[in-house]
Amino acid sequence: MEIKSLHTHVDIVSRSKGSSVIAKAAYNARDKLRDEYYVKIHDYSKKDDLVFSKIFLPEHIPKEF
Repeated sequence: MEIKSLHTHVDIVSRSKGSSVIAKAAYNARDKLRDEYYVKIHDYSKKDDLVFSKIFLPEHIPKEF
């Protein structure tokens, strides 16, 4: 019998403390995203340690987001 473990971590992203939700999203998805507020590109696309990523949106949000 194989036992698997699951780990979940939740962070609060606060701009007043210098954090960026775009940077956090780019890191979590191991993707390249442009932060229009700070006019900065966050690129984590070269990291290859991602096993699974999914974005959940409410049904009323357009799918291009």
